Amino acid sequence: MNGDAMSRVSLPPRAAPDSHGLLGALSRRRSGGPSGVPLSRADVATLLGWGCGTSRVVMAYGRDEHLLRTAPMPGGIDALRVWVLPRLVEEIDYGVYAHEPRRGDLLHVADAGAAQRVIASASQAPALSKRAAVLVVGASLAEGRLKYGTQFDDNALLGCGGALQSLHLVATMLGIEACSYTGFVRTEAAQALGVGDDVIVAALFAVG
Repeated sequence: MNGDAMSRVSLPPRAAPDSHGLLGALSRRRSGGPSGVPLSRADVATLLGWGCGTSRVVMAYGRDEHLLRTAPMPGGIDALRVWVLPRLVEEIDYGVYAHEPRRGDLLHVADAGAAQRVIASASQAPALSKRAAVLVVGASLAEGRLKYGTQFDDNALLGCGGALQSLHLVATMLGIEACSYTGFVRTEAAQALGVGDDVIVAALFAVG
């Protein structure tokens, strides 16, 4: 390559997407506004299970059961944390629920008032308040900091970004409108969730 001039390499056209696979989901992926349509518990289970759930369990890091996630964190550390605020989800009361990826359960951790405070921390709170559910995507930093120091904080944000992409793709496959939000006051959201400084709240993922 001549250092004095840029050379161009022409690539062939990208492969046409299939209608049901990953390329098809990428071709249809978009951010959409509130649909007003309630979600089923099956929708929520599929969204969480494939977007940020467990792909398999292995022996690692001195543990008999170490979770490998469908949206992995740098270093293989199980740091991803997701909370669900289900406003319009069948048979689930409004509140704050922590996603437990090993079994796929939702653990009730705070009431509807806390969920409303998380929503109120966002610059687009009126739009978020119309969504069927809002997922809060974050990461626990303690274990990563022990291994990598505070450098892990940036790595955790990258991992949260990967989780958001996975959630978008699964929502697209399910035909659910979705949109990511990062315009919110993280300290206020963290306080409403009841988490400390060793947890970073990265983004809000609104669905339905």
